[in-house]
Amino acid sequence: MSAMETIPNVVAAITSLAAIVALAIMAPKLGGQIGLTIKLIVVGVFFSVFLHAGVELAATTGILGEQALMVVMGLLLSLGSVAFFAAGIIGLRALR
Repeated sequence: MSAMETIPNVVAAITSLAAIVALAIMAPKLGGQIGLTIKLIVVGVFFSVFLHAGVELAATTGILGEQALMVVMGLLLSLGSVAFFAAGIIGLRALR
């Protein structure tokens, strides 16, 4: 495990966690469908990035194998895509 593999994953995990917290504080203040849209975007982007960085970090340390990493990445892409789709639909409805 080298610093070239570890540092980017740690930075991604920390910054995405900070974004999750900031947007989680902001979303309820907006409320309604726009607040829900923001929450879904948070799940789609930052939560998936946070989990991906953690799982990739586990793979670089040897805790997880490459095969497990591929399965998790597929699940995170699916989760993010569904959350983006839902956010788009709810956001469009809110604008009507």
